[in-house]
Amino acid sequence: MQRIIDFFHTSMGDDPTFLKDLMDGVTDFIFIMKKEKETYCFEFVNKAALEKLRMQQTWHRKALNEILPEDEAGCWTENCDKAEFTRKSCEVERDSGVLAGRTVWKPLFNQKGICTYIVSVTCKERKQRKEIYESLMKEKTDAFLVLSPEGHVLGVNTAFEEKFGWSDDELHDRHLPFVPDHLEQEHQALLQDVLNGQFIKSYTTVRKTKDGEWRNAVISMYPHRNVKGKIVGISAIIR
Repeated sequence: MQRIIDFFHTSMGDDPTFLKDLMDGVTDFIFIMKKEKETYCFEFVNKAALEKLRMQQTWHRKALNEILPEDEAGCWTENCDKAEFTRKSCEVERDSGVLAGRTVWKPLFNQKGICTYIVSVTCKERKQRKEIYESLMKEKTDAFLVLSPEGHVLGVNTAFEEKFGWSDDELHDRHLPFVPDHLEQEHQALLQDVLNGQFIKSYTTVRKTKDGEWRNAVISMYPHRNVKGKIVGISAIIR
């Protein structure tokens, strides 16, 4: 699971808007703030949060104190500073304010170990979530996996493990073992289509479990690009 998170973080670069399609379908409030010298600026806000805060389009790249009331901006800055200083996620539960509920503040670091972003997720129903992206992945009932451009497994979610029997650790950096031998050519053709920039929607086929059982599978696949437009990975959802 962590490898999926790391993949998204690495490919995000300086433009995390590739998360929009995923995050806009989440009803919790999600914010990504970019560290700018001594302050934090809004880099991404999902649809639910925009509607909650009634934020206008001018929020992008604006500092917290330019958008939020003074007391709220101070609270947010304090939590961002805490996450950056401790270098780990922190949880805060509030009964009032803009982010009433349980909020997770998670720091993201670049390869030099410098904090570049803070991700904030407020759970409207106060679900206990210790890891932002991990929780989102675990709640998916569909099997989900991320592949490298070479077709090696970068990570799978819990639903994939339960459906097909292989753990995330077992599959890491391996060629997918759940593709039947006689369908390998078909699988490679799908990968190539995605690497060419295509989106595969609801492709019907079969896959096998670790125990050798056959499972009907409806697969959707799409490419992930970095900020330069280069395809750096492939995501697949299997129903």
